[in-house]
Amino acid sequence: MQKLLTYLFLFLFTGSLCANEASKKIAAAIKSGDVKELCTYFNSTIELTVMDKEDFYSKSQAEIILKKFFDEHKVKTFELAHKGGNGKTQYFIGNFNTDKKKFRIYFLLKKTGDKDLIHVFRIDNVSQSE
Repeated sequence: MQKLLTYLFLFLFTGSLCANEASKKIAAAIKSGDVKELCTYFNSTIELTVMDKEDFYSKSQAEIILKKFFDEHKVKTFELAHKGGNGKTQYFIGNFNTDKKKFRIYFLLKKTGDKDLIHVFRIDNVSQSE
């Protein structure tokens, strides 16, 4: 029984480490405005919300939409503020600041095969009163 618990712990811990590594690389891509690198972590179909526009897009469609967003909103800072989840699914929330606006970015990573892939990616305006 103890051997089983050890294997279970190692499996869960290793999965968490992989998601943490992926989230660090995703955060780095967002910080640098590198949409091409960010999209390497997208599932083949992704639920994408950019402010008030929400839909399901192919990976290539999502890349075009995000490229436009990042071209119009040059990143000043981005920091992950919160994370959570369990097992094969984890979510991350970060604060994205430009010179003029503040946004909140949320993404959901799911274990797909042997990779952690983004299935949901949201960019929301942060009101000035927050």
